[in-house]
Amino acid sequence: MSRKPDPNAIEFLKTKVYLSYYDHHPQNTSDFVYFTVEEALPYNAFHLDFGPLHIGHLYRFAVALHNILNDPSNERKAVVFYSSPNVKERTNAACILCCYLVLVQNWSPHQVLQPIAQYDPPFMSFRDAGYSHADFGLTIQDVVYGMWRAKERKMVDITSFNLEEYEQYERVDQGDFNVISKDFIAFASPKQSRPGAPLNQPFKKVLEFFVNNNVQLVVRLNSHLKCHCKWW
Repeated sequence: MSRKPDPNAIEFLKTKVYLSYYDHHPQNTSDFVYFTVEEALPYNAFHLDFGPLHIGHLYRFAVALHNILNDPSNERKAVVFYSSPNVKERTNAACILCCYLVLVQNWSPHQVLQPIAQYDPPFMSFRDAGYSHADFGLTIQDVVYGMWRAKERKMVDITSFNLEEYEQYERVDQGDFNVISKDFIAFASPKQSRPGAPLNQPFKKVLEFFVNNNVQLVVRLNSHLKCHCKWW
């Protein structure tokens, strides 16, 4: 097999891994196997924010892709990872594939960014959950280099990543926080409904985790709803 699955497809690994988009769910053929995570791993926005998908999604994506690549029935087929034509979905798909190649397949940032550098239509920038015009855009390139730097500094290791713990504590009722590295947590500070009121469940979960992991410093940045912490 030497041809691309379609004119829009971006070839990442020659004759083996492609990225594309469709307005339908394509059927597997004798040359290509298609898969998407758009419905299984959606990005849940708070307001106007958009992407990227988190590391829990990346872990699940890696498992799904590995299962497809290691399936004996797909030995002679190329894998086409796809999304819908919506620019947000295309951007999230491209970003998670690039991060996978950096974190799991040990590609360098320039290797994964080269295939999408001049792609048309272009990918959009991510933005935060503000209510006004976004004045700071985060690109796929920013995310890829951040992932690469985190890997180089051993801040993230997909082989020891605890998916169950990550998905538990990111839930609002379980504390709504993420362990970014071995000594850094990002969280939305829970609070009592009124002074002297019993602690709610999220607050109890946060305090329980802090005590068990010897968290000793909390830093508030800009907003009373945004906090970060460190432990020793």
